[in-house]
Amino acid sequence: MTWARSVPAELLEVRAAEVARLARVSRGGDRDRSATARALLRVAVGAWTGTGADRVVIRSACALCGATDHGKPFVASTPAIPTPPHVSVAHAHDVVVVAVTAAGPVGVDVEPAGAARFEGFEAVALSDVERATPGVREPAAWIRTWVRKEAVLKATGLGLAVDPRCVVVSAPHEPPRVIQPPAADDAAHWQLADVAIRPGVICSVAVRTGPSGSLEVQVTDLDRLALISGGSSVRNSHPSNR
Repeated sequence: MTWARSVPAELLEVRAAEVARLARVSRGGDRDRSATARALLRVAVGAWTGTGADRVVIRSACALCGATDHGKPFVASTPAIPTPPHVSVAHAHDVVVVAVTAAGPVGVDVEPAGAARFEGFEAVALSDVERATPGVREPAAWIRTWVRKEAVLKATGLGLAVDPRCVVVSAPHEPPRVIQPPAADDAAHWQLADVAIRPGVICSVAVRTGPSGSLEVQVTDLDRLALISGGSSVRNSHPSNR
């Protein structure tokens, strides 16, 4: 995984194919995060494949309607990258995170620590099992449960088109684990990890690896200047706590 602070869109290279997509984003902060996510994804995939960010082509596809102007991003197959990795992106405030792996479909989510503190959260986000689990019903624990769930949902490509109450994850004080995945899938095919990025944000990543898969997360912190220049240097890389 790689993360960076959001960068003003005008400071980043915006590909011709991305101009129309960014033009539809009305708020400047959202445009900055969207542009940063694409730039960071190209840098991360370029580093992961050893090809360089300038040779990475990012596309989008909606799993629901098939449109290509929105939906989950993916790396296009090209002569430079004939077997693209699986990818996912997320952002919260000024933090943008991307996940890259060959292990299987991946989803990542990041949220501010207090994002789930609103009336009605339990009713829309927690399963009956989770609402009855001690420790899950505390507002401070809700956001950990939420980012774990959304990471799983994003890995399916459907996101919140699937009712989050259909997904059950381990309690926040327990090691991350998918107990009940979407669509009656086998929980043994899923790997889940909590990722330490920085204080004040909560992050988790989920991968559908198959029955023999495992998950080890390496976190890279990309300097803004490196992002603007195309990822010529990184500031820090360390393994994350699961």
